[in-house]
Amino acid sequence: MNGVEAVLFDLDGTLINTPPAIAVALRAAVADTTGEELNLASIIPLIGRPLPVLCGELVNRDEDDPVTTAVTAAYQDHYRRDIVPNAKNLLFPDVAAGVAALAADGKQLAIVTSKNHHAAELILGSAGLLPFFDVIVGADDVGTPKPAADAGHHALQLLAAAPASAVMVGDSADDIHMADAVPMRSIGVTYGATSAAAMAALQPTFIANNFPAVASALAIDSTAKDAVHS
Repeated sequence: MNGVEAVLFDLDGTLINTPPAIAVALRAAVADTTGEELNLASIIPLIGRPLPVLCGELVNRDEDDPVTTAVTAAYQDHYRRDIVPNAKNLLFPDVAAGVAALAADGKQLAIVTSKNHHAAELILGSAGLLPFFDVIVGADDVGTPKPAADAGHHALQLLAAAPASAVMVGDSADDIHMADAVPMRSIGVTYGATSAAAMAALQPTFIANNFPAVASALAIDSTAKDAVHS
């Protein structure tokens, strides 16, 4: 990819392998609040949506319903207690070195996530990645989160970067659809929530099967393997 100045990253499933732990915490939050024991397999496909929306779907209520609010608060407690302290151990292989190399190469880096801003800061700080990111855009920072273009536009505005010089890196359909809506280039990763076949169907600019392949696409490490153009 030529002319890349700014890189926007999704967080869960792209930099940090949090989805399995998030599913466990969400199941515990629902059980704490309602007594219902959900199947983990029913939770995992919902991860990546804004938290109130996700929690509302888990209990079949509106996102501003008191039960949804209680589940959300219970999940946030589990998140801070059980997931944030373990963030370094949840990093995908080579992410720490790759992000540091991107920053050293002069790339502007942003997080664009469906988490709220504070939750993203907490886990990035625990993982040791926070100093490398110039901008964090959470779901609570924009009117309409991913897959709408709002979060991408907001991040680019804060970076003072043009869409033509930027790339979105993510593991979900929402990430690729947001990039298309901006429009900007995209790297779809297949080690997160989306399979290689499903990611190919989304037609990102580039597909990466591991984080070194992301760095390679951004001209950081020419030795990275297992990357394929879409």
